[in-house]
Amino acid sequence: MATLLNICVLFIVVSFHISSASNLAPSPLAMYETYLSRCSQKVAQDCRDEIHSSVVYGNQTVTVKCCSNLVNVVGKQCYDDMSKYVATLPDLKPKQDEILQRSRNVWNACATH
Repeated sequence: MATLLNICVLFIVVSFHISSASNLAPSPLAMYETYLSRCSQKVAQDCRDEIHSSVVYGNQTVTVKCCSNLVNVVGKQCYDDMSKYVATLPDLKPKQDEILQRSRNVWNACATH
């Protein structure tokens, strides 16, 4: 299964590829992937697995430190967009509704800290 870290690496590779092809106008999809890559880079390295496990599997609680990173650095829009993207990945799509609900729960819990 894809992990958030693997997805982040994918975004960085995609972003590099897009920037190296500067003579081509970026497609809307490429621009969205660049945006998601920038969002994923805001997630603190030591919080990635914690947030991913909380959202995708529901088997971990996000610490105050990682909540602070999520709310104050990543922001709601980036977090929501990354969660929506992850929930549409082929391996995770069957649990899309559960993932999106856990994503909302994580945000709401973190926003109260």
